Amino acid sequence: MNHLSEIFSCWRYQMGCFMVIAAAFFALLASAVAGAQESGMVKTEIDWPSFMKSRDMVWKKAPTSWDNAPFLANGFIGMNITSGRDSREKSRIRVEVARMDAQDHIPMLNDQNKPSNGSEWCYKRYRVPIGFFTLDFKDELQNWDLRLDLWNAELVGSVTTKNGRRFNLRAYVHALRPVMVVELEDAAGGAVPEMEWTPFKNTSPRALAAPDRKSKEAPESVTGPDGHRVNMEGVEVWKLPLRPKGVISTAWTGVSAGKGKKVFFISIDHSYPDNGALKRSVATVRKAAAAPSGLLTDTHRDWWHQYYPESFLSLPDGYWDSFYWIQVYKLGSGMRPSGPVLDLQGPWMAMASNGWPGVWWNLNVQLTYWPCYTGNRLKIAESLPGTLRKYRKNLIENVLPKYRKDSAGLPRASGPDCRQDTGIPGSGDGAASEVGSLPWVCHNLFLHYRMTMNDAFLKEDVYPLLRRSINYYIHFLEKGKDGKLHLPPTLSPEYGTAPDANYDLALLRWGCRTLLWSTERLGIKDPLIPKWESILRDLADYPVNENGYMVGTGVPFSKSHRHYSHLFMVYPLHLVDTSRKEEAELADKSIRHWHKFKGGLQGYSFSGGASLYATLLRGDEALNMLNGLKGYLRPNTLYKEGRSPVIETPLSGAASLHDMILQSWNGVVNVFAAVPGEWKDISFHHLRAEGAFLVSAERRDGATRWIHVRSLAGEPLRLRMDIGEKARLTGTAASAMKRDANGDWVGTPAKGSELLFCLPDAKPVVSPVKISSVIKTFGLP
Repeated sequence: MNHLSEIFSCWRYQMGCFMVIAAAFFALLASAVAGAQESGMVKTEIDWPSFMKSRDMVWKKAPTSWDNAPFLANGFIGMNITSGRDSREKSRIRVEVARMDAQDHIPMLNDQNKPSNGSEWCYKRYRVPIGFFTLDFKDELQNWDLRLDLWNAELVGSVTTKNGRRFNLRAYVHALRPVMVVELEDAAGGAVPEMEWTPFKNTSPRALAAPDRKSKEAPESVTGPDGHRVNMEGVEVWKLPLRPKGVISTAWTGVSAGKGKKVFFISIDHSYPDNGALKRSVATVRKAAAAPSGLLTDTHRDWWHQYYPESFLSLPDGYWDSFYWIQVYKLGSGMRPSGPVLDLQGPWMAMASNGWPGVWWNLNVQLTYWPCYTGNRLKIAESLPGTLRKYRKNLIENVLPKYRKDSAGLPRASGPDCRQDTGIPGSGDGAASEVGSLPWVCHNLFLHYRMTMNDAFLKEDVYPLLRRSINYYIHFLEKGKDGKLHLPPTLSPEYGTAPDANYDLALLRWGCRTLLWSTERLGIKDPLIPKWESILRDLADYPVNENGYMVGTGVPFSKSHRHYSHLFMVYPLHLVDTSRKEEAELADKSIRHWHKFKGGLQGYSFSGGASLYATLLRGDEALNMLNGLKGYLRPNTLYKEGRSPVIETPLSGAASLHDMILQSWNGVVNVFAAVPGEWKDISFHHLRAEGAFLVSAERRDGATRWIHVRSLAGEPLRLRMDIGEKARLTGTAASAMKRDANGDWVGTPAKGSELLFCLPDAKPVVSPVKISSVIKTFGLP
């Protein structure tokens, strides 16, 4: 019977493999057909393998830590590969592994009268560090020659020992299956090292990083039960019990692949409240080890080869062009539609000791997902709305019981399950009065919606959460003697508290506008419509002084700080009309005053400044600000503050590049909106604009040559561009477009229709532009 079961399981697995291959084939076929449908107007001439190879990261030196090492992942599990940590480990390679949704589950206090302290989750629902594998070559490794092949999402190359033994190395995290693969081969056919496992203890990383804070924030024990090693069906397993139930299972095995070659398969799984992760991780490893030669590689590469061409951007700046494509790789590594929200560490939590072992909702998540929208990476970005959908009950429980009937909230930070009490306006300093996180996340959801115009998503995901988040504000609004509605002191992240904080006024104003727009779009007769209208009519004005926008009433911006929360009405919410001279001058004054103070700025202060200047259509100043980010990037483009990894800042740099190239907000699609003067040549294909438009364009010698727009939803279009008067308008949507008095092209192209503006001597072909400087090679070249 067992033999028959094995045969059946093998047959079922082979059928599954066949289905994966078939699905990949038909996806590629569909992609080819889609390309053919628009080939009459726009063609692409991109040699993707060659283009991506010139942007690969390279290691000619030994990587020593997560922030200069190769990193690979699939939205759930990840690994980075480094040398040993000290002189005693120079003969070793470390394969550090992690799983992003592996967390502890200790119940929160959930007090009926007051919220818990803002850091309770750090000791009860934190992301659990996993451990690392070691390959010991018994001789010092002196020569490193590794390349992170971006096109195939694989690490390839070799290491050579002091005595001249060369070992070929190849590693990848499968794009679709929860398995990591490490291939090791002795070039001379000799024996290769075995993998040795070293687990981390289940201890709060925050407690290890800041023991002095732990004593104040969590006096109880923060260390969970020890794990233990078992063998299940010939697979080694590290079983780590969670509290109060559940398990994290790390399973691995090594398989000989010929003389001098071995392949290691690793899987990490997490389950709560049951222990199902044990069987799943073992089954994953066994199936991967039994897969036909080349199958895992082919299905892995197929996913990546479909992912990259979803959009294209080519810049003449060798630094920012290379940087951009590594961020696209990073997004593809860190997100999957059904995966957890991408947290501060990403799938590479190599450090068992760090102060931020979870998800930060007051800037980090929002910036992390921004490049997905204009960048046309919406499939993987589903992990954000998917997380909020999955844990909506927790969002409601994050507010006190008396508000749960109509409100919800997100804290400053939480574990992967979003559970941590939200602040209360007027209740004190810091996270105790921080309430804007959920409205700001709802802005991300609305951006996602605007890029697709999927009304079901608006109705089922965006509208209900935004309504609850704005209701929470409404509970605390008070009418002042001036007849205006005012907010009590709330935290402007993370500067300090102030009444009528500009951060919260902007979010409240945007939220009411968006709710009213949504009710009209969806035909909803919401009884709160009069309330939202009255808030827009009576809400206090933004506090301003001689230096620009203040933090809030009575609180000027007077010290160096990294956040730009007080400028939300300018960017990202676009509530003020910066085409008006006085509004643009006020915004410019505010940005300069913010950056005048030194010492507290961080990397995203420069990406944020770049996007603010792009909003003002000042491309040179935007690039100058973005260049300030360079000094904060690590060799592999990851980022940290202090000792702790923080993933969002480089990704926000990619969003800033989008803001300079293509803008779409307040009903206007603006092509090459804020291009720096030195960027004479730019080419892009299938970037997304609000209203569900795919936009492609080319700029040569400082002039726009052609612009192509395809409507995906049949929505109104206002197109703003700088192209010569000789440009001809053609395409199935041409008759729908008229030029207005402002020079914009306005109309409502039918769903699926397209339009092309093209100069007579131009050819609408998408291809890489010439790099005006040396392409930057990241890594340790």
